[in-house]
Amino acid sequence: MDKNNIIHFSNSKNMKENKNELFKSIVDTKVHVGSIVTDNDFKIYKNNYFGFEMKVPNNWITLEHEDLVRFALENFNRLNISDTEKKQMIEAMTTDSISLFSATPFPRGSKQPYGSNQKLDNPSLNCTAQKVIMHPNKTSLDFMEGIVENLKSGNMGFKYDEVSDVHSVIISGKRFDSIEGKAFINAGRDTVHTKCYSTLKKGYQLLIITSSITEEGSKDLDKLVINLVLS
Repeated sequence: MDKNNIIHFSNSKNMKENKNELFKSIVDTKVHVGSIVTDNDFKIYKNNYFGFEMKVPNNWITLEHEDLVRFALENFNRLNISDTEKKQMIEAMTTDSISLFSATPFPRGSKQPYGSNQKLDNPSLNCTAQKVIMHPNKTSLDFMEGIVENLKSGNMGFKYDEVSDVHSVIISGKRFDSIEGKAFINAGRDTVHTKCYSTLKKGYQLLIITSSITEEGSKDLDKLVINLVLS
């Protein structure tokens, strides 16, 4: 069996300098947030702590933990909230829900033609590590069922009109819990395709989320997930 295939089963450190120096990444130094290296035509995100790596085409835009925290801080600075609330949000991103890395084929914030129908799309993959050690009796399935509810309620950006049941897949020889969702936007003219993959490692839920408006973009994201390597 090719360890890179996805097999479906029955349902079941420190932040870069910023103009606002008040907030800094306080990730537990024991948790390796990973790094990206370049290898010929690919960028490879490697995380020794959680024991996995993911290969991304070299022309894609990738962001590491520090970049993601910095972008979040810039967004928080636009909100009408106190410095204390901003600091709490940053602490949540760096301790409870650690943003590890993201990948998109086009620069963040740009709109580029994608696919044969020339729809505007910027497929994205995001990987986080969410602390779950305080819930020792819960499984990955339990946490994924919570994500299903968030998708249906609109707590993850869109209110998803279709959400699958949680089902098991095997990626690189490791069992993941997975769900798929569709949100119909722009008066039903477009569909956001989202897939979530979850597994528990070292007291964290390793969570990979892909999102795309076009089928072409969704397939490209699938290729990234299929080639995930776990140790």
